[in-house]
Amino acid sequence: GPMDVSVPDPSFMEAIAAANVGTSAAGINFAIPASDPRHFYYKNDGIPNHVTNDATFVATTTAVDDASLPADVDPDWPHSWWSILPTSALPTVTQTVVMDGYSQTGATVNTLAVGDNAVLRIELSGASAGASVTGLSLSGSLSSVRGFAINRFTLDGINPQSGGISITGNFIGTDVSGTLDLGNAGHGISSSGTSLTIGGSSARLANIISGN
Repeated sequence: GPMDVSVPDPSFMEAIAAANVGTSAAGINFAIPASDPRHFYYKNDGIPNHVTNDATFVATTTAVDDASLPADVDPDWPHSWWSILPTSALPTVTQTVVMDGYSQTGATVNTLAVGDNAVLRIELSGASAGASVTGLSLSGSLSSVRGFAINRFTLDGINPQSGGISITGNFIGTDVSGTLDLGNAGHGISSSGTSLTIGGSSARLANIISGN
């Protein structure tokens, strides 16, 4: 059944491990509290149509929603997000699992035919994961990954290894705004699987895969 991730790490790793030992398909949903120490927003960098991803302009927040963010939020991406920062490789997902970043409060799918206005709340960052690490590896057939920003891994963003895996509504190789290059060192998606679904014909399914 569905499992909620209430803090970014290690519970995300624990949720994958729990799903792997299950006997049926599982869901991994997110309910990370506003008080989490890896809850961030962009401070205004003063540059129109631009955000800056560095220690000066990425700040922590306990705001319960976007309307409650501090007054210095960047108007070019006035949203907060939660960043999962593994310190080693995550387990390969061996069971059929639906990982839904859009389950985090405030996340919304893209509605534009041209462009992308999705608001992603869950970032999976490889900045501290070590050498030769892929963000998510999936060998469970019919699994799906949606609503994540996956960036800065030293190998690939996602590695689907079996049939029928669906990868939709993600930003792979960018920040949460979809506008900054935070590429994975290898491929955005490197696949040995078959019959994959990557994106789709409706706006909500579109991925941004860039910078890898």
